[in-house]
Amino acid sequence: NQLLAGIAMLAVAAWLAEIGKNNKMFLFPMAFMLLATLTSLIMTIIAKFKAIAAGAAWGDWFQCIWSIVLVVLAVLLVKEGIPALKGKKAE
Repeated sequence: NQLLAGIAMLAVAAWLAEIGKNNKMFLFPMAFMLLATLTSLIMTIIAKFKAIAAGAAWGDWFQCIWSIVLVVLAVLLVKEGIPALKGKKAE
């Protein structure tokens, strides 16, 4: 839910920048939400790697894979969203 909130704030802030409106009220909450969520996901990945090394069940593998996928997708969205936040078109 927190990751979705961060991405939604990124989308709204990018849209506001695109139409020339002030989007600064979204930047701090968006950055906080994304950083907190990505930090939690990275901590989960580390914990799951430790559990897998200790001989964990398939559920830990599943959670680890999905956590990695979520981190990669979130980073890609942020990378694409930064030029839009500045009011520039992504290439």
